[in-house]
Amino acid sequence: MSKKGRKVYRTNSYEKKKRLKRALRILLGLIVIAALVFVGYSVGKPILNYLNKENENSDKVEEPWTPPAVTSEATETSDTSQNSLDVSAEPSETVASSDNIINSTGLTAYILSEDALSDPSQFSALIDQVKADGYTAVSVTLKAKGGKIYYSTASTMAKSDENAVVGNMPIQQIASLIKNSGLKMIAELNILEDNNRYGEYRDGSYHALDGSTWLDTAANKGGKPWLSPFDDDTKEMVRFMANEVSAAGFDYITVSGLTFPTFRNSDLNLLGDTVKDTNRYKALIELANIVQTAANEHNTKTFIRTNAADIIYGRAEIFKPSELSGYTLLIDFDPAEFTESVVYNNNEIVFSELDPSGKFKTAFEIIKGQCGTEISVIPVITESGSNHADYDSLIAEIINEDFESYFVK
Repeated sequence: MSKKGRKVYRTNSYEKKKRLKRALRILLGLIVIAALVFVGYSVGKPILNYLNKENENSDKVEEPWTPPAVTSEATETSDTSQNSLDVSAEPSETVASSDNIINSTGLTAYILSEDALSDPSQFSALIDQVKADGYTAVSVTLKAKGGKIYYSTASTMAKSDENAVVGNMPIQQIASLIKNSGLKMIAELNILEDNNRYGEYRDGSYHALDGSTWLDTAANKGGKPWLSPFDDDTKEMVRFMANEVSAAGFDYITVSGLTFPTFRNSDLNLLGDTVKDTNRYKALIELANIVQTAANEHNTKTFIRTNAADIIYGRAEIFKPSELSGYTLLIDFDPAEFTESVVYNNNEIVFSELDPSGKFKTAFEIIKGQCGTEISVIPVITESGSNHADYDSLIAEIINEDFESYFVK
């Protein structure tokens, strides 16, 4: 029987190295996985937060749109007396008081339609909607273009035309409803675009040299009278209504319709020298000052409302910046009205080549340049019926141009 010896196991150095490398790979893999987990969490957490925030914001989509608050400080405008648009004039004897300078930072106002005052319940609902939409002020038309008066004024002259006063709400009730909402109160009075027939002798209207009432066209073609800024009856009614409205507690009175009708050459001869005078615009400023004086007695401020295109194309006779120091101008802007080119500062501006925001920027740069630092400017834009994209671009431009306030109609 043969005898087997004991097996001897020899250690293979290659196998040892192989096992060591395998262990190192496993350790390295664990380190890499740990690092990826850490980095992934660090990067992923902000993304997760962002997504959560987006989800939170998506829950708010249906909230009422809020007009963006304009908080930029007003910038000083440079002297543009050398510009080709000549708006210079001799100083007026009736310069607006510096007490009328308005600190209207953040004033975003909505202008209600003329029929808003037809019913108290409807009016209250409209006010609530304005507030819900984020505006800080509401403007109501108390005397409209054409002459309709939308509150129960006590003016004897106004009541002398049975068709003039169409509103039944007392001015105190209107003011109270707005005040209770917490909104700033703005009342608009259209002064001269008034075709009512006051009194037996058409009180306040333009009269020809022979005493007859002037009409803007032939009577058989529907010709209408206009209130004259030169007539004492007009001035007295304006003074009475401004006092009546400001005494009710309104924060602001907007004076609009400070314009002359389009006179034919034959009309100028019939009406005499007052309407031919190159300084006839002073009668418009005088009416604004009458309102301002009456309003100041009740701590009510005064706006003058005019039109951007009329200013740019030289049709706004009320726009005499050197004689409106301290006033705030509400300036309506409609991009569709800017079709003709103008020369400004020796440069031709072709408005037809500009989009709505470009027209706005260009027009208001010119207007603010003419107004200087003594006159505040507030743009008035249209929301109802406007292209939404154009409207949004105008709001963005208002903010870009550092306007403290704006009105929407």
